[in-house]
This record gives sequence, structure tokens and C-alpha cells, in this order.
Amino acid sequence: MSAARWLLFLDRMMSLEDYFSNTHVPVNCEFLVAQEQDVTKDNCSAVTLTEVFRVHRTHPLLTYSRGTWSSCYGFAWSTVPFDVRRGNLHGAVIPSGIYSAVSSVALRMAGNRNGYIRATVYMIIRISNKFLLVHVLCIFYYFVL
Repeated sequence: MSAARWLLFLDRMMSLEDYFSNTHVPVNCEFLVAQEQDVTKDNCSAVTLTEVFRVHRTHPLLTYSRGTWSSCYGFAWSTVPFDVRRGNLHGAVIPSGIYSAVSSVALRMAGNRNGYIRATVYMIIRISNKFLLVHVLCIFYYFVL
């Protein structure tokens, strides 16, 4: 489901929570629901576009208003980027692992026989939910003998 963008036209009488009660829409999926709204006071037809997703299967459905279309005023679209809209995981725990490796390397300074540089390299590998992050931290020390 997450490899595509979805657009669902849903009857205005159907609530999003009821329709998606047994459906998991992953956090990395773009799923838009279009619903017609009641005619406005200036006699315009309107359709709202709402983005829906779940942070986890056991979490409640989250909604985000993406835009509206009106027969009088045209289309108004939210410009908030995807990563900002999904920036809050609402307390979901993402399983991950950490592997730490520490190594130390001494480098002789060229042209200076009285000192050397020791570099300590910390490598942290996090494996989480189908992705791999490698963080490398180098700390350099300069010693004078």
C-alpha cells in the first residue's frame, strides 16, 4: 500500500473513523480522501481532501486536512511538506538495534617527529524498520611529545 498514492472518493455521510476502522494505512503512505461538503452560505459546492494514516496498527486513525475545492473559489492546497506532516509519531515505539564499534588509530604527523594524532572512531549502526543508518563520530587528539 505504501508504494503508491491513493485517492478515495467517500460519501459525505460516512465518517473516516468508521470507514478505516479495520484498515491500516501506514505512516509512509499518502492516502487522500475526498468528501463533498454541504453547500456553503454563498451557494457554493465544496470538496475537502483529507489525508489519513496510522502511526501503528494499534494506534488511532490520524487525519490531516490537505486542501479544499470550491465551485466559487477554486482549489486551496496545503503546502506543508510530507516529513513535517509525519513529524510526530504520537508515542509509537519503533523497534531498532544499536551496534557500537570503537577503534583507535594513531597517525604520525608528517614533518613533525614530536607529535602524533590519535583518532578515535565511534561507529553506531541503527537498524530499524527496513532502513539502515550508519553514524560515524571521529574524535581527534593531538599530542606533543
